[in-house]
Amino acid sequence: LNIIGEYKNNAYYVNLKSGSIKNFQFDNAIVKFQDLSEKGRNALLDSGAYFPEINKYCKIKVAADLSAQEIQAIIDSGINRPATSKRVINKAVLTFEDNAVSVDGTINMKKIPGNPLAMLSNDEFIPFNAKFSVYLKDSCVFINILEGNVNGQEMTPEVINMFHGWLNPLWDFTKLDFPCGIQEYSISPSGLRIAGYIF
Repeated sequence: LNIIGEYKNNAYYVNLKSGSIKNFQFDNAIVKFQDLSEKGRNALLDSGAYFPEINKYCKIKVAADLSAQEIQAIIDSGINRPATSKRVINKAVLTFEDNAVSVDGTINMKKIPGNPLAMLSNDEFIPFNAKFSVYLKDSCVFINILEGNVNGQEMTPEVINMFHGWLNPLWDFTKLDFPCGIQEYSISPSGLRIAGYIF
């Protein structure tokens, strides 16, 4: 908490622009340390402001804007992490729309968990595209595939359900060691706007 911020309405606000978290860029972020007194801030600084100590003094709210390019970089990093031979998806190019995202890429159907036709699938990457939305339920983030095709064949409801079973939940905040969640979000052609809390 020795980074530059301002006190306002019994909270400490930090505005971050063009920064990064774990080497991933973000366009804009506001971090609000709610109900943090000057005494609490000084106590945190004296203790070294270690993360496990923060929840003794305040709650944190975060709002951030991530551009389409920044999110694409995160997706590319996740895809490229495993060796090509172990990947299910080898490419996924995202296009952001109002309240939805379209994706074009390549996929190995043989490696999708729960695929009843895995034995009949070729062990190679084939083209796919899909349009999906995102929704929140309890402490989880889910993907809802609206339409798509794999290797030129339209996704049937059964195939879409198989993908939902493999992908969802996309993220489960209850798996973390501390209270955390998303309270609201919006998807637009420019990217993603998100707001959430910690503690």
